[in-house]
Amino acid sequence: MHEFLAENHPDDPVLLKQMLGQMLDERQLDKGKIVRLEEQNTLLLQRLF
Repeated sequence: MHEFLAENHPDDPVLLKQMLGQMLDERQLDKGKIVRLEEQNTLLLQRLF
């Protein structure tokens, strides 16, 4: 697990901006996965009940 402490991150604003962009992209992908899993759960529950 990563430690999110200031001393563990670079001071370069360009690199920080790039890292933030990557994190936002990953967050968007994760949100999409969550939506798909919720839809699958709904369909499975409808089949069971």
